[in-house]
Amino acid sequence: MDWQTTVDNVVAWLLDKGVRIALIIVGAFVLRWVLVNLITRITKGVVLSEEEDQGRKKRLETLLRIFIVATT
Repeated sequence: MDWQTTVDNVVAWLLDKGVRIALIIVGAFVLRWVLVNLITRITKGVVLSEEEDQGRKKRLETLLRIFIVATT
């Protein structure tokens, strides 16, 4: 079982428990934190390695999936 499947299962369980609003709030704060960090790195001129960039893209994709599932 990969980590994305685990995340999907946890999100589905939480949605079944009726915590949709909490997921939206947490997802918004986490997404904001990720975007602020990314913008800060870009404005400071820090160049990410290919591995760091891929990891960041995967984390951002997972956060967006959580947010989309929680809001639909």
